[in-house]
Amino acid sequence: MGRLYKPNEFYEATGVSRETLRHYVEKGLLYPAETTEKGYALYGEREVMQMMLLRYYRSCNMTVEEVRDLLWSKDMPDQIQELDRAAESLEELASQMGVDATVLKNEVDKYNRAVETKVDPEYDRDPASLVYPIEKGPFYALETRIRNLGTYGGLVTDETLAVYGEDGRVIPGLYAAGFDALEWIGTSYFVDTTTLGWMTASGYMAGNSVVEYVK
Repeated sequence: MGRLYKPNEFYEATGVSRETLRHYVEKGLLYPAETTEKGYALYGEREVMQMMLLRYYRSCNMTVEEVRDLLWSKDMPDQIQELDRAAESLEELASQMGVDATVLKNEVDKYNRAVETKVDPEYDRDPASLVYPIEKGPFYALETRIRNLGTYGGLVTDETLAVYGEDGRVIPGLYAAGFDALEWIGTSYFVDTTTLGWMTASGYMAGNSVVEYVK
């Protein structure tokens, strides 16, 4: 299990307050690794890493219920395993990550300045999210990857979801739905779960259009 953190040590290691930790425990998002005979909660490295994931998911505007389902999914052990980069210094962490230590330290310095000034000129973060500076170890690295969600823009269709060709005319018998028919939202994924609702609605609409076409 490795190191065990007392609550105050856990607050310092993760950057969360006592109230935030209590809230997440009450919501079933995180549990202590052990409880002493006197009833004191202790948290391990896994819980520290899980808190990092939890804070990241919440920053993506996921609901508590969505985060809970994700954290306790069967795939979570693999995701936790990916958070095994931890070090007492930024230099050591950079070595584990395979990046230049000077570059990493410069990025941390820029972030800390943003926290101090509440202004992030590089990423335009919400000032409300600029709360905790990165100052004392242990330091943890979370690897994120770019994944393909789908296409934005999509094929141009009419109100029946019939597809237009390059000549600007409808292609007889060809209909689109889901990601392939997202021309109406442009090039931005502007609302969470937009595509889920559109998948259902457009599938129904395109299906009806196909039925009408083959009659």
